[in-house]
Amino acid sequence: MSFSVSDPDGDQIRYYYFSDNNSSSTSGYFTVNGVKQTSGFYVDPDKLNTVRFVGGSAAGTDPIRIWAYDGQDWGYKDATMTTQQVNRAPVVTAYDRTVNSGSNTSLSFSVSDPDGDTITSYYFSDYNSSSTSGYFTVNGVKQTSGFFVNPDQLSNVRFVGGSAAGTDQIRIYAYDGQTWGSNDATMTTQQVNRAPVVTAYNQTVKRNQSIQPSFSVTDADGDTMTRYAFFDGNTSSTSGYFTVNGVKQAAGQTFYVNADQLNTVRFVGGSSNSNDYVYTRAYDGSAWSNWKDYLMKTEGGSKPVVSAT
Repeated sequence: MSFSVSDPDGDQIRYYYFSDNNSSSTSGYFTVNGVKQTSGFYVDPDKLNTVRFVGGSAAGTDPIRIWAYDGQDWGYKDATMTTQQVNRAPVVTAYDRTVNSGSNTSLSFSVSDPDGDTITSYYFSDYNSSSTSGYFTVNGVKQTSGFFVNPDQLSNVRFVGGSAAGTDQIRIYAYDGQTWGSNDATMTTQQVNRAPVVTAYNQTVKRNQSIQPSFSVTDADGDTMTRYAFFDGNTSSTSGYFTVNGVKQAAGQTFYVNADQLNTVRFVGGSSNSNDYVYTRAYDGSAWSNWKDYLMKTEGGSKPVVSAT
């Protein structure tokens, strides 16, 4: 609080009196020795330095009056104490996201400003510097360190999943022209599921003989197979055929078995020499493998027995 007193007669000031004409609960107020004053009050000259004015809890003005007394007369002057709202930082709310390896996604966050200020700048940082981790791009250009963007560039900021599964701890900042606010989020890169691969082997079977199809399955993600599919392309009545639990499966159409039934799948040689081009595929719970074709060849068998009388 800034004021001065002069006396034309050179008299010493004996008392001061202060009044605040704004009685709002959110307005500013006087204190004396740290004690809030709720009405006008007197102070001696030796206590003048203990008088303070405290800004209100909301922006506004307090018309105040300062009086000085020289032992005979009072003089006074009005002044205005203006409370300005201290700038409050923007509030950033950021959300974790999951992205497939090599894919890109927008960021999920929002910004509010307690003072209603417009956000003028953003800053992004990624704390995972691994070569296999995810990264930011702006207009498709990879960012290798923290970077600023203007609000009109915000839609061009993307996050690209890393080449390996992992997490990137990121921080998003927003600036209202005076103060920065920030929040963290976690970007999780998940490995895109890779389909299993079936490797199958040609086999030869005797007529009417039952054998187990010979094939193997590998899965790059280590997933367990949950289902299998089979198809026999030879619909001749004398050709070979699949069975499941001893039950013949029709050729020319696909049949499925769960993993726990796989050991019940058999191939039975035809009643005459024939070639059956068959197909097998495997399912890992998320994706099917490609069909794998292989040959089941029926040839040979017991010689016919001729009886003559």
